[in-house]
Amino acid sequence: HNFLKQKLQQMDEMEKTRLIAQYLYEHNHQTTFHAFLKESGTQFVAESMIKKTGELDLILDEHHLQRNKVKPERTIFDRFPKGDTTRYILPSRVLWRIEDLTGGKNVIVSRLREDGVLFVAASDAILYKLNLSAELNQVPLDIISTSGKLDEPLIQPLTPIPTAYNIHKGPILSIDIHPCHHDIIVSSSMDRSVAIFDTSHFPEDTNLIKQTFRDHTKYVVGVKWSPSGSYFASVGYDSLLNVYFGAISATCDTNFTKIFS
Repeated sequence: HNFLKQKLQQMDEMEKTRLIAQYLYEHNHQTTFHAFLKESGTQFVAESMIKKTGELDLILDEHHLQRNKVKPERTIFDRFPKGDTTRYILPSRVLWRIEDLTGGKNVIVSRLREDGVLFVAASDAILYKLNLSAELNQVPLDIISTSGKLDEPLIQPLTPIPTAYNIHKGPILSIDIHPCHHDIIVSSSMDRSVAIFDTSHFPEDTNLIKQTFRDHTKYVVGVKWSPSGSYFASVGYDSLLNVYFGAISATCDTNFTKIFS
């Protein structure tokens, strides 16, 4: 961490911006690349960067090596009560890996519903919906180890068939599930918009998107429902915090309006 921090502190803002733009260009993240240039106002001539330097890759690789020089021992903190010091409860385990879900695009945000439905957004501006309820029901409630260390488990690959929703014109940066109507999602994007949509509908359904808000002038980096679901807030790189109030009808129609900025 200190190594990476020192490296970045030695660069001015233009150099950092150029480094990020070059990284996006070299790795063919075209949607994010063009959105980044527009947002930052950077002039980046691709023809002058035909020779790939991998500068940011080198910095990150060196940071990774520095960080891994000392590997802390992974221990368990929770033990069984009543004086039993021979068994430990594992707080977390990686049980599955979902590969090639986004076609190689970077995963930006994910949310898992209590019923096992997973939402994943990537840099291709698509929201993926997967039903993992059957897999989650197979997870043992008590995973116990006889040692105080986390042994790497056998990771099972999953190949679910997702439903893909094309809601925004830029990468999705944040999503949140409505606390009462669990099919209703609010999302924010690099396209400067916020959307409310109903994931109980198929992607081609014309009634999928309930409302779209364009009250930000830069990337909208976060959205969040209130516990009651009567409000939600959005924040953006334009230094704005917008608060919306409304309701959702029995037919899942919405009527939210901005009440505060």
